Amino acid sequence: MQPTTFRFASYTLIPRDQLLLRGSQPVPFAPKLFDLLAYMVEHRGRLLTREELMKAVWADTVVEEGNLTVNISLLRKALGDAPNGKPYIETVPRRGYRFQAEFVEVDPGEMPDAGAAAGDSSDAAPPVAAAAAAAQPTPAPAKAAAQPTHRRRDRQRAVFVGLALVLGIAVAWIARSGFSTYQARQRAAASPLNLAVLPFRNLKPSGDDDFLGFAMADAIITRLGYFSRLSVRPSSAVAGYDPAALELARVARDLKVDRLLTGTYVHEGRDLRLSAQLIDAGSQRLLWSDSVSFDYQNLIDVQDRVAQELLARLQIPLSVPEATRLAERHHAKSDAYEEYLKGVNAYAMDQFEDSIRDLEAAAHLDPDYAPTWAMLGRAYTTNASLRFGGARDYAQALAAYQTALRLDPVQIVPRVYMANLFTDTGRVEEAVPLLREALQVNPNHAEALWELSYAYRFAGLLEASVTTAERARQIDSSVKINSSAINAYLYLGSYQQFLDSLPGQNTSAYVLFYRGYAEYHLGRRADAQRDFDRAYELDPDLLQPEVGKALSYAISSEQRRGIEFLRGVEAQLVERGVTDAEGIYKVAQAYAQLGDDNAALRVLKTSIDGGFFCYPYIRRDPLLEPVRKSEEFASSLEAARARFDRFRAGFDRQQPQSPPPGKSAANAPVDLPGPTAPSGQRGFN
Repeated sequence: MQPTTFRFASYTLIPRDQLLLRGSQPVPFAPKLFDLLAYMVEHRGRLLTREELMKAVWADTVVEEGNLTVNISLLRKALGDAPNGKPYIETVPRRGYRFQAEFVEVDPGEMPDAGAAAGDSSDAAPPVAAAAAAAQPTPAPAKAAAQPTHRRRDRQRAVFVGLALVLGIAVAWIARSGFSTYQARQRAAASPLNLAVLPFRNLKPSGDDDFLGFAMADAIITRLGYFSRLSVRPSSAVAGYDPAALELARVARDLKVDRLLTGTYVHEGRDLRLSAQLIDAGSQRLLWSDSVSFDYQNLIDVQDRVAQELLARLQIPLSVPEATRLAERHHAKSDAYEEYLKGVNAYAMDQFEDSIRDLEAAAHLDPDYAPTWAMLGRAYTTNASLRFGGARDYAQALAAYQTALRLDPVQIVPRVYMANLFTDTGRVEEAVPLLREALQVNPNHAEALWELSYAYRFAGLLEASVTTAERARQIDSSVKINSSAINAYLYLGSYQQFLDSLPGQNTSAYVLFYRGYAEYHLGRRADAQRDFDRAYELDPDLLQPEVGKALSYAISSEQRRGIEFLRGVEAQLVERGVTDAEGIYKVAQAYAQLGDDNAALRVLKTSIDGGFFCYPYIRRDPLLEPVRKSEEFASSLEAARARFDRFRAGFDRQQPQSPPPGKSAANAPVDLPGPTAPSGQRGFN
């Protein structure tokens, strides 16, 4: 029978339970580290090549060979040296490793029955208790001349039995409670922990440094965005909360998080004193608090210190690249970093021109700080979207993103937003690789997943778009992502699922338009007209409500009025240089529904040429039925099909394999969406 327990020196290893004890204390190991130890112990004394260990431990994962070297180093550090002063793991140069130690194997049939000794045959962890009891020293035999009387022997035996009873129960309790803790940690590591970092409260508001409250929270959020076992709500999700009036229970419900990080600060002269508290969202229990003073000239140290403390307190398991990233210190000139934080705060307040001004000043003062360029690109992109596609802003945004990635190639934020820019400007093929790279750094980055879903939708990979969008919502079910629609459901003809995906209580112009849009497809024209008209009343300057108003004219059989209105919208798009190909496609649909076939076909071609080549949807789109039989439609459809086929072929070549059964899809590399809308809300496009 295969031994279930190995004992060496002060260690007890129980592979079946994924448990290592040092004495009676469990040693917390990440699952892969434990698998590596168990394999080496079970094949102890034999040379294990690097290839064999990689195949045995990481058979279901693509990792670099350096990962093995790091894990061997971590094992050595955790185990220490053997009693003979030598390491347990011997390195055989250029060949592999050998685990060497004196072992005792305990077979289930040979192990002492700790449960029986304790008078308890229940599931009191007998292998652990028996192994620990067997490890206890036994008294040396006395000389024959000194043999005790029968009464003394009986009393001594009773004492030993009593000690064994107490020891067995105590060790079983320690082992079980320790193993329960270990199992809880492993369960926690299987899915990301949800955290919200809320704006810090200024205890001495002055107007001059109030910007620090949100900006410091944003810096910490960005710093924490690289760790796959932690899902941090984006800055846009927390920007609306007043730090002076936080109802933590409500905030936790709104953001759907497990933990909340809150804090206060006081800025006096060169001193900044920061107090932070980590709170359990369910029980409202304080898990950790700390107060630290910083030199205001070293303000950038705040994000590093808080991130490191937080990850340590949460006991978040880190991969080797993540640990390396955490250890990095950020550097920026103090005056430039202050301008950067001001720009971040202005962006959150929808003051985009002020944000650009502050960020440009920061870049001028310190052109080597990568996050400044990433945020500047985001501000340019948003400004472009508000101008319906300002070409100059898009060009500046692209240059800023490229500078950010040149300075720090691992950054996630510039990849996500540059991909968004590419999708909105007809370059989906360039967007997808960027998002895949971001998701290799953090497979659980909800914004990257959402953007990927958006890109897939443009390119016609509708099932992949739905799966990726739902995965993003699973990770981050907060307001930001839930306030957007999964349009791929609509394009698949799943109209009710599309309606169900809309936020129920949201009555913004975006949501009302899309609700009416789905109702129009379902033939519920009166409901659709009501929602279209209300959306246009709320925001008559946005493209989607304008399309809805044109469709409302179609419902009322006011074709001529609707066409005149839509021609005005189209002229605006041309004048402003709009590049939103999906939005332009909806203009083609409205023209078709109003009976202007020539305009519908002209705008359809513009949309497809501009990057919306969702062939599976276009070829069966019921709103384009009036123009489907024309040669021009066939030509445009063929152009969409050709680009769709090219994209899909490239996707199939690059798409990672599905994760094996039982493995989390979150750990499988996934694949891209568009510029941010006002107030942090995504446009549906």
